[in-house]
Amino acid sequence: LERLLVEERVVVVLRCWQGTTLFPCSTAVFWTLANKLANLAGRRPPGQLLLLVLCRSLPNEEALSGLGRSLENASAPAKVTEQHDIVRMGPLTDDEAHAYASLVLGVARSDPSISGQHRSGSIVLPTELRSFLSSIALNNPQNIREALAQLLEDGNIHVANGCAIILRDL
Repeated sequence: LERLLVEERVVVVLRCWQGTTLFPCSTAVFWTLANKLANLAGRRPPGQLLLLVLCRSLPNEEALSGLGRSLENASAPAKVTEQHDIVRMGPLTDDEAHAYASLVLGVARSDPSISGQHRSGSIVLPTELRSFLSSIALNNPQNIREALAQLLEDGNIHVANGCAIILRDL
C-alpha cells in the first residue's frame, strides 16, 4: 500500500460485519488493521489515503487508541485528529425509508383515489407494505432493497402503472 501511495491516491474501505452469528466473535483483528491504516493515513498528506470504516458500533477505548479517538464525547461528527473525523449515521427515519422503498420500486406520486395508501411527502406505498418493511428491514437501505427484491421475486407484490400492489399476505 505504501508503494502504491507514492504514485496514486487510494481509498480503503473496511467493513466490520458480524452477520447473524449467535456466538460472540472478536473484532480485535479488524480494529488492529483499522488502527494501522489510520496511522498510515495520518503520515500522508490530506487526500492521499482515504480510510472509510463502516461498523455498527465503535469498540472500546483501547481498540481505538491508534485512531487517536477519545470516547468521552460520543456526539457526531467527532474529531479524531486534525485530518480525521468519525461521522455517526443512524438508520433512516420511517418517512425516509418509505420514500427510499418507493424510489426502489419506481412507484408514482400519491393517488388520493386509491385507499390503503399512506403519504410520505408525495411518495406513496400501501400501508401494509410500509408496516412490513418497517418491521423486517429496520429502515436499513440494503435490507429494504433485499426485502423488496424478494417480495417481487416471490410474487407477493407487483408494480404496475407506477403503483405497488400487494398480491399476497406479507
